[in-house]
Amino acid sequence: MFSSSGITDKSVIIAYVDCDGDPSAAGNRSSEQIETLFVGKTEAERLCRDDTILMDVKTWLVLSEFAAGGFGG
Repeated sequence: MFSSSGITDKSVIIAYVDCDGDPSAAGNRSSEQIETLFVGKTEAERLCRDDTILMDVKTWLVLSEFAAGGFGG
């Protein structure tokens, strides 16, 4: 899918995977403020409905699909 309309070569791939280990911010740049959250379906739905939280639309779409019971979880 493309992340914007018009003349661009930017695209997005969303992959669902199982991971082991602990999240780390070691690779973040000083200007990045990235927080990793592990949430269940109820928390995902709450996050999607909270209009005080700013998030990327792709993040919202993934959380929304998860909360609705999508992708096998």
